[in-house]
Amino acid sequence: MRFQVPGLTASQIDVPDSDWAATPKSVHEAYGRVIAAMGATISTLQKRLDVLEEKLNTNSRNSGKPPSSDPPGTLPNRGKQNAGERKKGGQPGHDGRTRRVFPEQEVDNVVDVAPKLCGSCGHSLDEVEALPYLAHQILELLEKPYFITEYRLQSRLCPCCNQTSHGHLPEGVSPRNFGPRLTAALSLMAGVFHMSRRDITSLAKDILGIEISLGTVSSLEGLVTDAIAGAHQEVAEAIQKEEVAGIDDSSWRKDNKYACLWAMTSSRLTLYRITVDKSEKSAASVVGDFSGVLTSDRAKNLDFFQGWRQTCWAHLDRHFKRMSERPGLSQQVGLDAMAVHDQVFHVWHQYKAEVIDADQLFDTLKGPRIELQAILERGTRCGHTKTQNTCFNLLEIYDRLWTFSYLEGVEPTNNTTEQKIRTGVLWRRTSHGSQSERGTRFAESILTVAATCRQQGLSVLAFLEESLVSFLKKIPGPTLRPAPT
Repeated sequence: MRFQVPGLTASQIDVPDSDWAATPKSVHEAYGRVIAAMGATISTLQKRLDVLEEKLNTNSRNSGKPPSSDPPGTLPNRGKQNAGERKKGGQPGHDGRTRRVFPEQEVDNVVDVAPKLCGSCGHSLDEVEALPYLAHQILELLEKPYFITEYRLQSRLCPCCNQTSHGHLPEGVSPRNFGPRLTAALSLMAGVFHMSRRDITSLAKDILGIEISLGTVSSLEGLVTDAIAGAHQEVAEAIQKEEVAGIDDSSWRKDNKYACLWAMTSSRLTLYRITVDKSEKSAASVVGDFSGVLTSDRAKNLDFFQGWRQTCWAHLDRHFKRMSERPGLSQQVGLDAMAVHDQVFHVWHQYKAEVIDADQLFDTLKGPRIELQAILERGTRCGHTKTQNTCFNLLEIYDRLWTFSYLEGVEPTNNTTEQKIRTGVLWRRTSHGSQSERGTRFAESILTVAATCRQQGLSVLAFLEESLVSFLKKIPGPTLRPAPT
């Protein structure tokens, strides 16, 4: 008698027929139950093992995890494997950059250096006119890089009614001890360069020579929040009128509890919002009345949006990569899908390089569109549950994958928005989020203003300073609303 034992490498065990016939029937039945139980247990454990191994092998190449979470030795992302073959530094054809020479009106001190003796024969050159041939400029920090203005508030006794009148600070002068530019710079350190408040106080003391408490840094952040609140709301309203926008989210900590950080971006604006969770209701509060093309991953909490959608192909690439690392038929499904992905981006790069036009882009992608659909349909029958579920889902939203091919101005990826959300993630990791409502408002406001200023080529420091001056004078501040196109 030959038996199949689940789990054994040599899965066949031979038992002489005479020995098996001599075995009582009850043993036969018990053996059958044991083998069935072993098979069920092994099957369950194998599934758990597959899940754990897939989780262990998850990295930035096959999931949404950031590259910083990858263990040592992880291969670079697809398409970057040959990056190490290039020499370090500027590549051939790269435009060199040199330090800008400051114009004469910006120079604070000039030292003329002329030779006194001829370098060849030693003859005196005192009577010879000196001609400039080279300007060497040196930048240095001032020992006291700040300016102090003291407002001496005085009082006067009225000779008529014998009442005392007191002077008040002029309009636009901050009641705090720090002017608009210094306040803006300190807030820039926290909200843009993501320094801790303790590091800010240390830098202010060691480099600027200014002693400032942790509480004062926090108080100044509150002042900046109020000063740029209008700009933040302005961006929130303006981005809803854009034709194309991307949206992404990540976790945040608010008062040591879970919250959600959102980034919504267009070519001219970036809006950050922090909500209590990442529910559909919270997503809707961020999207607002936006009616253009919305680019995102496959997040279910955005299914309420009824307008045009574009699913990010960078996410698809990671899904396909993960499929290819699974056993069985899933592997070939993933490899075939990755090949179509590469073909699509080859065509897209030709379009961006203006080798082909929009009509040719649409026509050229008809083939890959049909091919990928067939691959995904094959994936729904591959036998691997996760791959099948992913393929079913992609087929349900299949038209969203190709919006970029027939609507101009739409990108196939959501990379820009993901890069913007990354800024908030890095800040969260060092600051552990926000501990109060005021801190939350500061985070979403300063992130919004900084990102949008950079998109529009504006100085973040100058914008914050101007906003503070306007707020203190109680007049409208600078605008981030883009000009009509």
